[in-house]
Amino acid sequence: MGVTGRFAAAFAVIIGCGPALAQDVALIAREGGIVLSGKLQGYDGEYYRIETAYGMLTVDGQGVICDGPACPDLSAPRAVIRLVGEGGPGLTLLPPLFQAFADHRGLIYQPISRTPYRATILDPETRKPLAEISFDSLPPEAAASALAEETADLKLGFLTDADFASQALATDALVAIVAPDNPTPENSTTDMAQVLSGAVQYWAEIGGPDMPIVLHALQPEVEMQMAIASRLGAPMATATLHPDQTALAEAVARDPFAIAITGRASILPARRIPLTDSCGFPLLPSTLAVKAEDYPLSLPVYLLSPQRRLPLMTREFLEFLRTPAAQSAIAATGYVDRSATRQPMTADGLRLINA
Repeated sequence: MGVTGRFAAAFAVIIGCGPALAQDVALIAREGGIVLSGKLQGYDGEYYRIETAYGMLTVDGQGVICDGPACPDLSAPRAVIRLVGEGGPGLTLLPPLFQAFADHRGLIYQPISRTPYRATILDPETRKPLAEISFDSLPPEAAASALAEETADLKLGFLTDADFASQALATDALVAIVAPDNPTPENSTTDMAQVLSGAVQYWAEIGGPDMPIVLHALQPEVEMQMAIASRLGAPMATATLHPDQTALAEAVARDPFAIAITGRASILPARRIPLTDSCGFPLLPSTLAVKAEDYPLSLPVYLLSPQRRLPLMTREFLEFLRTPAAQSAIAATGYVDRSATRQPMTADGLRLINA
């Protein structure tokens, strides 16, 4: 198929990625004869995305010449990587991952703000921006809508969605947290389930002081809380609600009789209260135990992508996430990475006890 044929075939492609430049351009077939006019929405170094009278089209950049004030710099196209989703893992995982991605490619990572998270990746020689990165914390439904409506490229969260492709980015372990001065030494998973359901309401019933248990939780629309409720399989008792894991841990740390379930990566300033199984053996949320699925309360963190072509640098970032450099960056945040872990057999005593 000639260049003109490939260009004409692009009229049938309705797919989107990149920034909303919204300025008129004309894409002229190199062989002549076809001119496509419309508002340029993005260019990822390979393909133009243009809003035309025929709808949103993606056109192979090799087959056309761009004419107009919005035409991009072909020597250094700028990618826009827009992420949305769960604020906890997003604000913790994404900055070091994009830092590692830039370092891996010999580029310059330049953070702009943490909340909301904004950053750029620069060419080391010209210092021209090669990518603009953003992350916005959104509830699950709003994040999914942003992905479907092409105002976001990737969604980070604890739940999958049949409408989008997904890949596991990292894993968190669900743990029980209490205040640092709470005297209760440990809690069994059976007792913890009764606390969450409201069947147990006093610390004395589970080996603590004779005081009421103050249950804390995330707001029901927070995706981690939705994932926790799905794992529990039953509604939780009435609890003091919080908008995110940071606020949850801080509130529990201030109340000596509070308790909550959260992720291992978001414990401080509270402390983790050890859990035991029904036989009294300890359940430790170590990295190896989570990877080997010996710890029963693991929670994957997913990266969801839409069924459309993503900008070139976004696709390269997704490929980078499988590299050892990315896994090291994930492990440094407190989340459990996806790489293989070795442990000598002499350290397998606890695993054999719980087998």
